[in-house]
Amino acid sequence: MSSGKKQKEIDEITAELEDHLLLAEQNGKNINDIIGKSPQQYMEDIASELKVDFKGLSKVIPIIMIGALAYTVMGDAIRGTIDYSAIMLVGFPVVILLLLSIYTGAFRLLAKNEISKTKENLIFFGLGLISISSFVVLSVLDEKIGEPLFTLGTTGHIAVGVAASLVFVALALWSKTWFSIIIPLILFIPEIVVRQLPISDGQKLYIFLPVMFIGLAIYMRWERKKVS
Repeated sequence: MSSGKKQKEIDEITAELEDHLLLAEQNGKNINDIIGKSPQQYMEDIASELKVDFKGLSKVIPIIMIGALAYTVMGDAIRGTIDYSAIMLVGFPVVILLLLSIYTGAFRLLAKNEISKTKENLIFFGLGLISISSFVVLSVLDEKIGEPLFTLGTTGHIAVGVAASLVFVALALWSKTWFSIIIPLILFIPEIVVRQLPISDGQKLYIFLPVMFIGLAIYMRWERKKVS
């Protein structure tokens, strides 16, 4: 999948390979009796024979960008800070494409190598840290250097929040998972609640961040258990 191959062809090859391996296992044969080489090399050979699904990628990449944009504008709508400069408007798609290439490389690494759970978790933690840091840097540059091209009022913030929510629902229907709905709830509901508390911004941040990270950790652990 990280090589841009069509999902249908991947499923067909996986099902066929599974049948062969199960039959070999029943006959007491080794995996090398079926593929004749290392699993990594075998997968690379198969991938090289399949065409890159440019049509599928042309649909997925815009969807990822729209989803990422929805996350960004939802947070800004909650904070009432939708006033983007050219730095943000140009830098956002650049950051998304950069992160896509980094994630693709990481997924290929995980797919090709058997690594410990500790290393796997460190890789995912690193990916998350890179993602957050990239958007933080972009936001700081937008705030410190950029000149706002437009500013939305209360009505505009509400409209953007509703539009972002509809994107989350559409992504859930498209992907047939609850991921794009649960993650925004974990990210934004605690912030909305904490913002109502009569305390300083620093105290709000001190409460909000641990709650958000604990919520994400619980959800990711639940997802991993569900898969395993």
